[in-house]
Amino acid sequence: MRRTSYLTAVLLALPAAFGPFLISGASSLAQTSRPPDLTLIEKNIANQFNEVRKRAGLKALKIRRDLRVRMAACSIQIKGPDPIVSSYLTADPEKPNDALTRLAKFNSNHDHVAVGVWFAATQQYPSGMYWVVVYDEDGAAKEAFWSHFYLTDAFEYETPFDKQWKRGLPQECRAIQ
Repeated sequence: MRRTSYLTAVLLALPAAFGPFLISGASSLAQTSRPPDLTLIEKNIANQFNEVRKRAGLKALKIRRDLRVRMAACSIQIKGPDPIVSSYLTADPEKPNDALTRLAKFNSNHDHVAVGVWFAATQQYPSGMYWVVVYDEDGAAKEAFWSHFYLTDAFEYETPFDKQWKRGLPQECRAIQ
């Protein structure tokens, strides 16, 4: 029976213990095998969006969390671009992006913005990419004015994200929470 030194045993155990966290990738967020926190990434992108708007002299839009927008990002990753929503692809959502800058500088008459992010490694992008959807929309007050009375922003709005749209989603995108 062969004996190994303590140091050799520790060095041999390191890849097994820390290997999942040493994966390299295109994104600083993709440096680990842990799934990215999409909610945090969405908030960061929405904040970047509003910073660009402020620098351009435009009003900041209120940030709304809308899972349907994340579902749309998932769908775009699987099916390709959707003409209903504005989207872009990025390896690192923490870095400034020309597509986000163009979207933010659009002088929208809406007062809310929702951001949806989906991360996936594909055959084309083995290190993974982020599919980002930016969707500006009206708030509850404007909806009430247009005869769509809702008490809070938590209610379903009439948007392109309707029941027919949801039926067209790939199965794996329907259950996103």
